Amino acid sequence: MNCEIKFLRNINGVFYAGSLLEGTVEISLTECVKINSIICKIIGFAKCEWTIDISRYNLQKYSSRVDYLNHRITIIDPNSNGNELTSSLNNFDFSFELPSSLPTSFKSKYGMIKYKIQVDLKFESLSKSEMFFELPFIVICPINLNEAVPALKDPVRQELLKSFNFNLASSDINLVAVIPQGGFVVGQSIEVLIQVENFGKTRVKYLKITLKKIAVFTSVKPKLQQKKVSEKEVKEVIYHEIPPKTNRDFLRAISIPPVPPNIENCEIISVTYELRIKAKTIGWNKSPVLKIPIKIGTIPIMNQNVLLEDSWHRKGALPPTYEETFRLSASMDTSSDEE
Repeated sequence: MNCEIKFLRNINGVFYAGSLLEGTVEISLTECVKINSIICKIIGFAKCEWTIDISRYNLQKYSSRVDYLNHRITIIDPNSNGNELTSSLNNFDFSFELPSSLPTSFKSKYGMIKYKIQVDLKFESLSKSEMFFELPFIVICPINLNEAVPALKDPVRQELLKSFNFNLASSDINLVAVIPQGGFVVGQSIEVLIQVENFGKTRVKYLKITLKKIAVFTSVKPKLQQKKVSEKEVKEVIYHEIPPKTNRDFLRAISIPPVPPNIENCEIISVTYELRIKAKTIGWNKSPVLKIPIKIGTIPIMNQNVLLEDSWHRKGALPPTYEETFRLSASMDTSSDEE
């Protein structure tokens, strides 16, 4: 006997929150089998877990879980007194409208947001009276950057003045960064204008630009606790020295790689992004780091030269494939991990 779950009109298994999920359960047999029931479950949940050393031989575990979907579709009713399936191919279609409030799928070392279809089969005439099959799928919660509050279409400017004090002498570096807007989508580039004013005696060896993904996990057991983890998505180093008493301007374009959009509607997992510019200085002093929050969405800001009719971001378009949108091992979950 073989059972396969397939998506209809969506071979990638990637769905927007609020869209219609359609599929079929395909059962092929080598002999006639009497089946008691076929139940299809649409399951979605978020969970996080980590441990902290509280003593040499004692670990404290923190965890939480939120269930978003537990929808049950009865394909063959358990009270139907059994149904005989022939040895030919048997197809059973199902459909379910995903809630528009679902958070985007996500996976990391400390937590996940996962969705799957599970089919439970109960038989009368097989050695195994019950069998289970499952198929994960990806959910993307649409984020329209044009509707964000506060508005993201205006240029963003951040400034940082770093002072060093050695031998009663003050040495200052002024770091300024400007980006054209506060929101972007995957595939766009962030044009970063960096201005470095080196007023003092400290030499700047180089500049490093990094796009950071910041995930915050919140536990409820045994108590409310948060764990913050940042991951480097893109890095560019400007190997250009800024000597003392000099100024330099740099313009760089940082491409947004395949990453999930901001996750803001999950109670226990949040994902945000920021651009960090570090001026690496010579000596023992701490190098200044300028941080600019950015928002990654799915629908780009309209004042950009983006042809939406040629983009997957347009309304009604299918989302991109899993490989096109997210990193296979780090960002999403298509495995059959235990719940």
